[in-house]
Amino acid sequence: MDFRRESKSKNLRNLLVESFWFGFGVVPFLCFVSSPSLAWMVVFAAVAVTWALSLPVVVRRVEFRIELEADRNAGIYLVAPQQLADALVRISSIGMPSKIVGFTAKMAFLAGRLTHPTFKERVRFLQALQFTDKSVSIQI
Repeated sequence: MDFRRESKSKNLRNLLVESFWFGFGVVPFLCFVSSPSLAWMVVFAAVAVTWALSLPVVVRRVEFRIELEADRNAGIYLVAPQQLADALVRISSIGMPSKIVGFTAKMAFLAGRLTHPTFKERVRFLQALQFTDKSVSIQI
């Protein structure tokens, strides 16, 4: 984890969001297990439904930002953001094979769409980063 101020790492914030979300789902379950009653079962069922419906939102928010942060750090420390954007455009132009795929491949594709920004979103982000010109000098 990078704690330097210029890197603006969001790892700690992401860890806190995921931990709070996990606790939100686990605590009512533990209360129901320790004291089974109809009231706790109703509360746990409501929380479980809310928790399950929030799964895609939380995963998308956290994982999406991790990917964009990796692009930002690559654009700042490794290569120019425009070079990285051009590489992404070339990779996306190759495309995916148009084969009929099975259920597991479709689920893997859906999970990838959930956790990763599209090439267009990444290119837009890198182009915006290029115009802000946040260059950081590395001190040894």
